Amino acid sequence: MKMRVRCISSPTLAVVAALYSLAAPTAADTSETELLKERIAYSQFRLVLEQLSGTDLSVSKDLLEESVAAVPRSVEARFLLAFVYERLRDDPRAKEQYQRILDLSPGNRFASIALENLRKDEAQAHAEGVEHGAVGEMPLHTTLEQQLADLINEERTQRRLRLLQINPIAVAVAREHSDEMRDKNYFSHDSPTPDRKTPLDRYLLKAPEKPAVIAENISRRWSNYEYSLNAANIATAHRELMDSKHHRENILLRDVTHLGIGIAVNERGDFWITELFVRPR
Repeated sequence: MKMRVRCISSPTLAVVAALYSLAAPTAADTSETELLKERIAYSQFRLVLEQLSGTDLSVSKDLLEESVAAVPRSVEARFLLAFVYERLRDDPRAKEQYQRILDLSPGNRFASIALENLRKDEAQAHAEGVEHGAVGEMPLHTTLEQQLADLINEERTQRRLRLLQINPIAVAVAREHSDEMRDKNYFSHDSPTPDRKTPLDRYLLKAPEKPAVIAENISRRWSNYEYSLNAANIATAHRELMDSKHHRENILLRDVTHLGIGIAVNERGDFWITELFVRPR
C-alpha cells in the first residue's frame, strides 16, 4: 500500500504542538484504565506524527534542531525532534530528548511512555543477543506490538469487557508463528511444521498445560512502494481485523484473559501479524 506523506509545515507544527500540549502533567491517576487511556492516546498521537512526517526527515531534523537551540525549554519542539531521531533510528539521541522533556516537564506522560518504549526495545534487543540498531533496515517493532495490544484493549473497554493482560508464553508463540510465516513464505493458521501445525500445538510446546480457551488472528501486509511497517499500517491492519466477523469475535471474546502479539517483518517491509488470545488454566 502506498501512503501519501507531506513535509511538516509551520501550520502543521502548530497543530502538533497543540495536540502535544494535551500530554502535559495532570493530577496523578495510576489506575489501570487511566494508564490504558494514556497509552492509547500516545499511540494515536504517534499515528498523527507518522501521517504528517515528510519523506526527507533530514530536513525536519535540521529545522527542529534549530528550533530547540533557539527555544531550549520548548517541550513540543523537543518531542518532535525525538520522534524524528527515532524515525532516523538514532535511539540514543531520541532518549536524550525525551529525558530532557521530563527534566523540563516532570510527569509528562507522552515523554514517559516514549522513553519506556525505547528502553523496552533496547532490553528486547539485548535479550535476543543482538546489538541495538544492528538489524540494519529492519527496525525493532515491540512498540508496534504494544500499539496493537492497546487497540485491542480499547475495543474491549468500549464494550465493558475485561482488559487482556500480556502473557509471555502467548507472546513467544505469536512471534514464532509470525517469524515462521515470514521465513517459509506462507500465510495460514496451519503451520507446515508437523509439531507446530495448530495454535494449540504451538502453545503446548511452551506451556505446561492445555489452556481453557485459545484463539488466533493473523494478518499480512505487502509493501509495494515503500517500507510498510509503521503505526499507520498497524492501525489499518487492526481495523481490517475488526471488519472481519471471525477476527472481530476473537478480539471481543469474553472468555479470554491474556494476549500475545507477534510481528515479523522482512527486508522489503512486508509484515506478518499473529494475535493469540488465551485463558490459561
